[in-house]
Amino acid sequence: TTRLILSPPKIGNVHPFHVSGRSTCTSGNNSKGDTCNDHWVLKIKWKKDNASNVNDDDANDDHDPTISKDSFYYLQWLQQWSYDDISIKNGIKSREVNTTNTFVYKFNHRDAKENENQEGTQMQGRKRKKEFFGLHDVSYDEIAINENGLFDVLDSVFLDGALIVTNAPGITQGENTPVSVLGKMIGGTLSHPLYGAIFHVQSSPNANNVAFTPVELCPHQDLAYYESKPGFQFLHCVSNPSSIQGGESILIDVMAAAYTFRTLAPNFFATLTQCNATFVKERDGALLTYTRPHIELSTTPQKAEIVSVHWSPPFEGPLHIPSSQVYQYYKAYAAFELMLDSAKCPIKCSQNANIDLDLARMLSKYAKEYTWEYRLRPGEIIIFNNTRMLHGRRAFQTVNGSVNEEEDVNDSRHLVGAYTNIDDSFNRYRILLKERNLQRMVPNIGNGTSSLLPPCMMESNSDMK
Repeated sequence: TTRLILSPPKIGNVHPFHVSGRSTCTSGNNSKGDTCNDHWVLKIKWKKDNASNVNDDDANDDHDPTISKDSFYYLQWLQQWSYDDISIKNGIKSREVNTTNTFVYKFNHRDAKENENQEGTQMQGRKRKKEFFGLHDVSYDEIAINENGLFDVLDSVFLDGALIVTNAPGITQGENTPVSVLGKMIGGTLSHPLYGAIFHVQSSPNANNVAFTPVELCPHQDLAYYESKPGFQFLHCVSNPSSIQGGESILIDVMAAAYTFRTLAPNFFATLTQCNATFVKERDGALLTYTRPHIELSTTPQKAEIVSVHWSPPFEGPLHIPSSQVYQYYKAYAAFELMLDSAKCPIKCSQNANIDLDLARMLSKYAKEYTWEYRLRPGEIIIFNNTRMLHGRRAFQTVNGSVNEEEDVNDSRHLVGAYTNIDDSFNRYRILLKERNLQRMVPNIGNGTSSLLPPCMMESNSDMK
């Protein structure tokens, strides 16, 4: 039997175990095949090409019995990264975000026993509280003093799309600002400082952004006019007094919505994958534009895979597409918007955009069923994946109806925000998974590529010998 000291690659690793040059492996024959640490391996003996050029080092190697010319590949790794048609299709199916991946679905459509059975190993049995309408929560102190708390944050955001942090201190400036502390723990550094590394969301009479007003903020992604949008977004509620009416925060999983949109309205879906939208930010000190389709697909020939969605109505500019596509684009846009914004009226949308009323009602029903709405309380931080989730806010006003009057900071709605890069955040998560020897079925995170982890093989091959 061939025994190798190195352990097999963890599921999801890109590199196989490979032996070349000097090694401590021993070889032998076994009627049942070569094994390594009780895992089956494929051993390849390379035939030397006598016609090739051989340097002095290669010549010396031929007389050194400690040098192996064999390569070893774990069968489990080969199966996980197989590229036959069936394996590729199964991989896409397991990676694409669908409604069953949303925390709203997990909270509303599974009873307590089933929820525990389904999520016990995937998310370590953490419970979804009715208080937060399905989102997991972690105490700020637990994150600050225990790396397991940080892992819980990353685990929830990459699997569910969002999480609530509770009991955060009310620090609003400096390095100890909770969003700064959490952001640096997750991403190493804060990113996208267009509004400052740390920004404040408050109503202002001279606002340069719709977020800094009291009007309704429709579901959107931040900074869609960047080539790479922010990954994690942190919004810390410092003040939200009872004198403020409205202002509830909303979330909806746009990757899951696109998945369902493809089934309900395939023609509209195709239009939004083919027509470039223009995303823009233009004000003093900022002039950013980026064009791309609202829904981006991979180039896998077997089946197109949804890898990214870009949606930000407040920050869209003029179209630059052939005139023959404009009418169909706006119909598709209106249909998808109806699916994402629960405040939209299906009857008006059907009339104004000439969309079938039955379809409009189905799309609107989806928005109402899968929109998360919650009034943040002081000390709570909502963390979400900006490349997967749309966020927004209901309009708000003071009890007396005024929305622009001068107010003391403690008597106004005040959130403190920050961003991290999606790649750095995902890297941190995968390192922590590896350190804990844990496996996760991670759906696509919305950054323009598939997760590249082969989760379809995790359960079926986890005990393979």
